Amino acid sequence: MDQQKASWAHKDHLHKKMKRGEISMKDYSLTYTVDPKNTYVIQPTQGEINYDLAAKSPLKFYNNVMNQDVVEHKIGRSDGMASDSHYKAIRKMTMSSRMTKRHVGQILIAVQNKLYALIGEATKN
Repeated sequence: MDQQKASWAHKDHLHKKMKRGEISMKDYSLTYTVDPKNTYVIQPTQGEINYDLAAKSPLKFYNNVMNQDVVEHKIGRSDGMASDSHYKAIRKMTMSSRMTKRHVGQILIAVQNKLYALIGEATKN
């Protein structure tokens, strides 16, 4: 339940930052709430991944994905406390952004599995 509440609180915080013009969201982004304290929003600078390319040209797909820059916004809950207008204690939300590369672990596994499937299909004939 904490994760669900955190997800909504983090998205609300992100929405407020967008309304104030502090950040801009592109047309395509992925949101991950990894635990009650952290949510990540990943925005590929080149847009959505072309998954059709994985079947046609796995090496080109891999190269494109691994070298693609992404903007990573991290929304979290700080350990400190802040007060709202009603003087009720609430947890402070923090946000940081950085330009980075994709987290490769999950992508490498997906590409590896696809390559195994392609090799399996090719060797059946």
